[in-house]
Amino acid sequence: MASGLNIAAARIATAAINHTLGNRKKFSPLGAVQAARSPQLSELIKEMNPKNAKNDNRLSIIQGQSTPQARVTLNYRPQHEATVKTSRTVANGSNPVGATALNVDYNTHRELDLTYRTVDLMALEKEAETYLQKLNAGQLTVNLPGFQLLSDMGDQIMRKSDSVLVNVNTSVLTAIISAVGGNLLLGTSSNTAVQNIQAFNSDGSVNPNVMDWFNNMRTVHQFEGRPIVIGGLKALTYFSRKKIVSPAAIGYDFAKVFAELDVEFYYDPLVDTLSGQDHIIVIDPGAFCMETIAEHEDVIMQQKVANTTYGSATISVAQTDAPTFSLDMDIRVKEEDLAYPQWTITPSIHFGTFARPAGYHKNYDGWETVTGVFRAKLI
Repeated sequence: MASGLNIAAARIATAAINHTLGNRKKFSPLGAVQAARSPQLSELIKEMNPKNAKNDNRLSIIQGQSTPQARVTLNYRPQHEATVKTSRTVANGSNPVGATALNVDYNTHRELDLTYRTVDLMALEKEAETYLQKLNAGQLTVNLPGFQLLSDMGDQIMRKSDSVLVNVNTSVLTAIISAVGGNLLLGTSSNTAVQNIQAFNSDGSVNPNVMDWFNNMRTVHQFEGRPIVIGGLKALTYFSRKKIVSPAAIGYDFAKVFAELDVEFYYDPLVDTLSGQDHIIVIDPGAFCMETIAEHEDVIMQQKVANTTYGSATISVAQTDAPTFSLDMDIRVKEEDLAYPQWTITPSIHFGTFARPAGYHKNYDGWETVTGVFRAKLI
């Protein structure tokens, strides 16, 4: 696709700088998506995966929709309160209670369009293409049969994908907040309030109440893994003290306190906006997750229809002080036979979220409000 034009020195400098530390693409914080894709949730995500559900006959297509929408059915069997007798009698007991079905719908879709004209392809230079190919190596992987995606096209996707990912993250965080349920630390009734926790003392030092609260939360609600926490700047400040706190300076061995409880924390400033200022969202591992569906594998089975080619892509996003995570997406290219041909490239992501329903574990003693997603405020 080289046009024979000489690449300008300024463009070489820009491309070269992009390879250096601190000058790569910076994505917005995506704490909600990271939390919903936590390694602790791998088994739950596996159950939600449409391919696995299809193999288990748990995948269906919602009827009456104008476009195909996948539904995965999950079953659960909550514990029920029983009447205990204190003497030996002859009487009929309660009948067996069947499982409860929960549907997870893959009905959330986000995409963007990029159009390349013939004149755009003529402007591509071999040197710039080589730089861009190296720049996005490991961040964007594309599988598009019969179509060679130029590295500049991939770079355009990467340069615009932040907006799509932020939109996806907002949708996921909204779903997490909607899934907040009861908190048994507040009692067995009227237990859905946002609990206040003193995180900092008047002198600015961190307060151990937060770690005590997490320990109590884990014990009372019987967490089986590490609490997954999403929070804004105040939560980030608190958890960052874990690395720099000095017992000699504050008269308290916080290093030991933090070591006692390993919290999986993700920074997301949207929590302050969508939930409340200085809020934290705490997820019991297994209570919430997000999974994508590969529509070009499970819905549109053809690799090419008319002038459109269907494929897939994976984008890897690095975040500060958090593991890099990857999201699978679909990608399609529409070729237009105009006087001068053009190509429209559309990466898209189709996903669903699972939220543990209230009363999943028990239907009594306050557990009928508990979902495993909690909310508190650091003060």
